[in-house]
Amino acid sequence: MHMKIPKPLLDDIKLGKCLPFIGAGFSLNCRAPAGSKMPDWSGLAEMWANEADINPKLAPPKIASLYERRFGRVQLIESIRRALNADEIEPGDVLRNFATLSFETIYTTNFDLLLEAAYQEIKKPFRSLVGERQMPFHGGPLTTSIVKMHGDLRHEEYIIVTEEDFNRYLKDYPVVATHLSAMLITRTGLFLGYSLSDPNFQHIKEVVRSRLGKFERMAYIVQLDASTSDTEKMLQLNLHPINLKTSEKKSRADALIEFFQDIQIYTETHEATRIRELRPEAFEPLGKDTLLKSFKVEDSASLLASSSSLCFVIMPFSPKYELVYHQLIKPAGETSSLKVLRADDIYSPGVITEQIKAAIHQSIICIADVTGINPNVLYEVGIAHTLGKPTILLAQSVEQIPFDLRALRVVIYDTENIRGARENLVSTIREILGKGRLVEAETLLQQGNARAAIVETSIYFEHALRELVYRNEARIANLLRERRPERLSMGQMFDHLSKLGVVSKSDVPKIRECINLRNKTVHELAEPKILDAKLFIEVASEFVEKYLGKDFNGK
Repeated sequence: MHMKIPKPLLDDIKLGKCLPFIGAGFSLNCRAPAGSKMPDWSGLAEMWANEADINPKLAPPKIASLYERRFGRVQLIESIRRALNADEIEPGDVLRNFATLSFETIYTTNFDLLLEAAYQEIKKPFRSLVGERQMPFHGGPLTTSIVKMHGDLRHEEYIIVTEEDFNRYLKDYPVVATHLSAMLITRTGLFLGYSLSDPNFQHIKEVVRSRLGKFERMAYIVQLDASTSDTEKMLQLNLHPINLKTSEKKSRADALIEFFQDIQIYTETHEATRIRELRPEAFEPLGKDTLLKSFKVEDSASLLASSSSLCFVIMPFSPKYELVYHQLIKPAGETSSLKVLRADDIYSPGVITEQIKAAIHQSIICIADVTGINPNVLYEVGIAHTLGKPTILLAQSVEQIPFDLRALRVVIYDTENIRGARENLVSTIREILGKGRLVEAETLLQQGNARAAIVETSIYFEHALRELVYRNEARIANLLRERRPERLSMGQMFDHLSKLGVVSKSDVPKIRECINLRNKTVHELAEPKILDAKLFIEVASEFVEKYLGKDFNGK
């Protein structure tokens, strides 16, 4: 990691026990129109003071109250809308990186809609809660709830901005105050975009203190280049400061993005390790350090897939889909020597979205049933697409496939003819794991990405070796000692085939050299040369043509 993030915080995030609070300072990281600047609380107060000739030294809520008395509530809200450029601002990289993290609930005191826009951009399910009436309704385990504690510019009647608004809050919004306090009994707060003098920050602390008193848990607050005196003040307020440092080469945005990415790597590595330990038969063993480093390389998704036989299934949880899973998807995957898993196979205490994301990241292929156009299914398909995972879509009709996904491989099924659909699915899986991988490898080689080309080719090569083992299973039986061929590594399969003379002696040295190259690339994260990758592709192609025939499609 780039910086030392407190492990208790990382573990709370991993287990779904962290409650983020997003303040005005966080919205400064948006993309605003040229020449304009996103104001924070002090910026809004300064604007009101200038326009209404109010003493700028007064507290911002007091200034807002005086402004309202002079110009009215409507003008006060409109001044906020104008100052925030509400219709023109867009989330930047900082907000998008934050949105990739998995939180069940987020509290924000911001009036803008940047958080919602960030979630929309990455197609992540969310719901925005404003006021009291929406609080009792649950959005489901994959949907993030964004609680707009002080209203927003789509719900002006709930905006909390004046001194009177703050003073009436506990009376007007007892359900929100109770919900917040109840969550903080078991969750750790993480403040982003707040200063100690921020009225919104002070208000949150007052609400929590009114409910929890001395039982208030210590929270974390992220600061940028905080002074020693500010750090001491935070500790006195039961806040653990996380002080991000900037420099000439590292902007405030860079520091925040690095912080979020380090959290993401920690949670992904934990979930990847857990899944590999839970289903060891689906993975080639990787050292913990190798696994951690794998998440930091650009082509981590394909790198991890090269040591996996996991097929992750994305589909709604409903009894009517059980037949599709057990009679169509699972048999088709297992026929292709894949380990087929759904989210309910890997669930454990923690954040389910992180567990699903890790499973997709670790998989060699994904199969998604988009029948019914379930938003959670579409979000997970989006994750697979972002990671470059080969994905097969299932549906009961073409009309049920969103237009922007119709370019993917599709298998249409009828529950009255599962067998026919299963044969089509097996054929599609084999195509992806066979020639499809080799085509992708050659494209990556042309782009100069030697490591990714070797990884893609190794998946193709491994399935070719496994097919050759299956074709000679009767002869290899004594060597296998009751082990199934799908449990053998590339090296073990090749050793058995060469011992039996299935592979000619003249081919052994170059094939073994390629397997060693693959192992160094996957296990040691070595940086191969372009010539190495080119040779690997040539050897794999020649092997398939010589021992399996040109029609091999990657069983």
